[in-house]
Amino acid sequence: MINKFSIITTIIFFYLLPFIFFKELNFKINKKLKLFEMVSFIFLVALVMIFFNYPKEISGGGIFFKVSNLLFENNYLFYFIFFLSIFYLYRDVDINLNNLILILCFFLSNPQFSIYHKYYDHRDADRDPNLILPFEVLRELQAEGIVGGSSPYHYSFMGHIEEPHLTTLIQESAVEAAKEIKKQQVDIALLVPA
Repeated sequence: MINKFSIITTIIFFYLLPFIFFKELNFKINKKLKLFEMVSFIFLVALVMIFFNYPKEISGGGIFFKVSNLLFENNYLFYFIFFLSIFYLYRDVDINLNNLILILCFFLSNPQFSIYHKYYDHRDADRDPNLILPFEVLRELQAEGIVGGSSPYHYSFMGHIEEPHLTTLIQESAVEAAKEIKKQQVDIALLVPA
């Protein structure tokens, strides 16, 4: 819940950035904040800092999460952007029924683990993303000392591939992926059909 809330908030903020800068280049404050409101913002950021545990290995998380980990190898920039996101959304977004419905739809959706595929029944994978890429299971096995660390790279091939792309997949893409995996000195590979 905390992951979803903070990531979606920063994603909304990212898409609003052009409007923010075109509206007011100096980012002046239009609405005075009360002490309670500022304490609430700080409390939300503190909750996110304590409970945020979105895995870096999984794609997604939004641009600010990725940039924070790429540049600083931590989430501090992400937490700061989350604070700015909450601040800006509260300060400048007109909370009318249409905007409220839109924001509610964002938070009720699950964009970081959504599967958009019409060729197979993915209801089980929607409920448990570990069926597709078992990161949580691997972490548990690593914690118990049953397996070693995971490779920093993971490879995925789109399903439902037909000719002429199937031949390219088998003769070129899969061969290149195997070469890369061999270079990384990986001991075993998990092949997970989705």
